[in-house]
Formats: sequence, structure tokens, C-alpha cells
Amino acid sequence: MSELKEFYTLANGVKIPKIGFGTWQLPEEIAEETVLSALKTGYRHIDTAAAYGNERGVGRGIRASGLPREEVFVTTKIPAEIKTYAGAKEVIAKSLENLGMGYVDLLLIHAPKPWDEMHAGGKEPHYEENAAVWRAMEEAYDAGMVRAVGVSNFQKDDIENILVKGKIRPQVNQIKAHIGNYPEALADYCRSEGILIEAYSPIATGRLLRDGSIAAVAEKYGVSIPQLCVKYLLQKGLLPLPKTTHREYMAQNAQTDFNISSEDMAFLNGIKAASSRLTDLPNIGKKLESQLKAVGIHDFEQLSETGARKAWLAILENDPSACYHRLAALEGALRGVEKSALPAEVKEELKAFVRAAKGQKA
Repeated sequence: MSELKEFYTLANGVKIPKIGFGTWQLPEEIAEETVLSALKTGYRHIDTAAAYGNERGVGRGIRASGLPREEVFVTTKIPAEIKTYAGAKEVIAKSLENLGMGYVDLLLIHAPKPWDEMHAGGKEPHYEENAAVWRAMEEAYDAGMVRAVGVSNFQKDDIENILVKGKIRPQVNQIKAHIGNYPEALADYCRSEGILIEAYSPIATGRLLRDGSIAAVAEKYGVSIPQLCVKYLLQKGLLPLPKTTHREYMAQNAQTDFNISSEDMAFLNGIKAASSRLTDLPNIGKKLESQLKAVGIHDFEQLSETGARKAWLAILENDPSACYHRLAALEGALRGVEKSALPAEVKEELKAFVRAAKGQKA
């Protein structure tokens, strides 16, 4: 049976469907049709946000389905840029108006910092501002305008701030999580606090579709890569939010009536370990570029195989994600390093990077 028909229970007793339908980057003009298709396919959990600019279309799609309001779980979010009590109150009212609903099932703070600060790695935590926004959410909760409250993209310290300053505990933390990016420490912390993790970008915005190792596991079970990615998160106890505009894939993504073996889960977790090693090396590109240029290496002709050169370009461009998805090319890159005329110390550093990228010991 599809887990579309199954539920998690939030800390406050509210039941939430185990698989949601994401609407990020879904234009307003096709939101109604797409959400209606998702509901016809069997989804009963729709995730939107004020920042998506499609709440009106989402609301129209839900009404067009003819389903009773209580049968559709609806999530929306307060924009990351709204960091005042008054601003939050205004946005909550506007979202309900846009959706055409008297209440939403789940309301989240979209991010602990404004997006420009999130992307730039800003240090200001905005603890007091988030507490003010949370107070407006608590009032909406008490007034019956929302059935559950939570956060999104929050780290442990951000959550602790709400736990200390708020009256109501967050019931959800929606974060980016997928094979190759499973934040184990944060997941364990949220679980210990009774906070359910929702996972957006369960297929890494499509990047995992090009991963041969994941494709091999999916083929073993006779399923698609998105199905495997969704099931992986479910077996981790997370709530995935796949998205697509194609009805065929809507149905397929939610067909999760299979189980990933413990051995294959360990293998997929191992992919996460390799990815983590890469992201732990954010400055490797600049360092290697300087070293290679110092010995006259600019066009990578000393490295064998086109794929290997592409892999090293990914390294030098400081793009761990692109490099990670070229692990096979890294084998060629390692051979290219061995054959090259690079100084021994540069060779050793490059070889160490390849081993780290592949999750191998030195």
C-alpha cells in the first residue's frame, strides 16, 4: 500500500500524511491544475509558502478537488525576510486570504535568517526577531488559525532559542535532506525533542537522477530513482516532499510499497559519508588552483582522460557537489595524477582529495 495513505503523528497529536507534495517553483498560473492533479493522484498533503507566490492557485486547486477541507493537510510558511511580530501577523492573515481558507494545518518560519544572509553565511542569529515571529504564530495557533507550528532550515541553536523563548514547542523542522545529504546530528536532535523532520528536495533538485550508484540500487528493486529517494527518507523516519508537474511521475514517486534492505541503506548512507567529506573541504579549490598554477598547470593536459579533467575542473571551481557526482571520473583523475609530471607534494595532496571524495582512507 502506498504510504500516501499513512500518517505521522505530531507532538501535539495532529496527524500529518507521511508524503507531501511540494510546490516550490510552481508558477501561479499552473498551480491550480498541478495541485488538482496531485490530489486526484492521491496526495493529501500540499506544501506551499508565501514566498512561492502561488498560494491562490494552490487554494483554487484544493477547492476544485471537491475534497472536504479536513481531508487535505495544507502547509504554508512565513517568509524568511519577515522578522517582526506585526509583519508575521500580517503575513498569516494574507496567506489565509490567498489560500481561501479559515485555517492552515501547519505554519512554518521559512528560515531563521533572511535569504540573502542565509546564502552569504551571515552570522547574525536573529534570535529575538524569530521569537517575535513565533509569538505571532502562537497567537494564530491559539485562535485556531493554524493546527500546528514549526520551523524550516533551522539548526539546533535556532530551535533551542524557540524552545527557551516560546510557549509552544515546534512540531516540525523542514530542511533539505536526501541521499548524500542526511544531517544526522540535526535529525537526532530533532527526534530527541519530538520534532518531525520534513525533507524538501528529496531528489536534490534532480541531481540524483544522474548518479549511477543510486541508479543501480533503484534498478535492483525495480523502481525509479525518485521512488528510491522517497523511500530512503521514509525509512529514515522523515517526511519527504517530492514535486513534479507530470501526473505520471506524481503517482510513481509515491509508490513506495517496497523496503530497502539494511545493507542497501548502509550503502546509501555511505554515499552520504562521501558527500560530507567533500563539503568539509570548502576551500580546496582555491588551494589546489594556486598550487597547480605555481607549477605551470593551467590546461590539465597532464591529466589523462576528458572525464578526469572535468572532475578536476569541478574541484578547481570549488564545486563539491559537481565533483561528487563525478566519482567515476575521479578514478581517472587519480590515474592522471600518477602519470603526471606534478611535484610529489602536489600529487599527494591531489590523491588525498580523491580518496576523501570517494570516502576512502589514505
